[in-house]
Amino acid sequence: MIRSLAVGPDAETFHVDGHRFNLEMRWPKSTSVSTMTYGVSERQSLILEGGAGGPQGRPGDYLYMNGVGRRFRQGAWGMIRVLGKQVPQLQPLPGTSVPLGGSPLPTPTGGRPPASPASGNPCPNGAPERHFKISAVDRPVGSPLGTLAAFVPTPDAAAVESGALRPEPLVMHAAAGECIVAELTNRRSIRASLHADELVRSQESAGINIGYGPEQTAAPGESRVYRYYADTRDIGSAQLSDYGDVDSGRDGLYGAIVVADKGAKFYDSRSGAPTSVGSQVDVHLPSGDAYRDFTLNLADDDPVI
Repeated sequence: MIRSLAVGPDAETFHVDGHRFNLEMRWPKSTSVSTMTYGVSERQSLILEGGAGGPQGRPGDYLYMNGVGRRFRQGAWGMIRVLGKQVPQLQPLPGTSVPLGGSPLPTPTGGRPPASPASGNPCPNGAPERHFKISAVDRPVGSPLGTLAAFVPTPDAAAVESGALRPEPLVMHAAAGECIVAELTNRRSIRASLHADELVRSQESAGINIGYGPEQTAAPGESRVYRYYADTRDIGSAQLSDYGDVDSGRDGLYGAIVVADKGAKFYDSRSGAPTSVGSQVDVHLPSGDAYRDFTLNLADDDPVI
């Protein structure tokens, strides 16, 4: 459990990466989130689903932070270190068991070790896979709304870079029980990563360089694969972001992954063609029911707001 108290004069947020908790602590079926918003002097008690290490209890280093950009830059962040075995310095809480085997987190010996997604696959055997090819691109100077970068489907990357196509915030769709395999190609002039909140993932797909974790970003011109598991429909919508540069969300690198019911299929709301990307899609369920899914992304860097 994490107890948080807002002591500043503004509305703040508290984000725990790689973990989830219920929006309403006393209602287990409430919305599953990884960020809590609270006002002046408001207190919250966050019960982490699965405890330390997230739903799958994975060891590693996890970022916690104030999700307000300027607060994050001012130093409102820290790290939760979840060890892979019992160590003399920490004793397990009463009523819990801690494995004695395994190995503690590695100690870097000059640079970050390379990621090995195959050994860190969070998806159970037999889970159906949904594949995405995504690019991080720089937008032309003077683009509408002043955004400087974007996550876009890789087939659209060249058109967005030339200014021929105006992108919308990236929205990816998946069904509960699916393994999401996202290949990110970095076409920017600086490093980029793909970070997804709430979905189950391993340290190899965290998207954030922190602590002893392996390298998470792609250099300009490089590609890398991130794997996530959409274990439950309760995730709803999960935020996509970049941690390859400082506050790159302000430049336009953000989006969402929306998780629908198990077995759902997705179609373009205009053409009717199958698709897994778009802010407006038609969702068809195995029961025969269908609905139109709209996703709205909000971004604001006004310090007063």
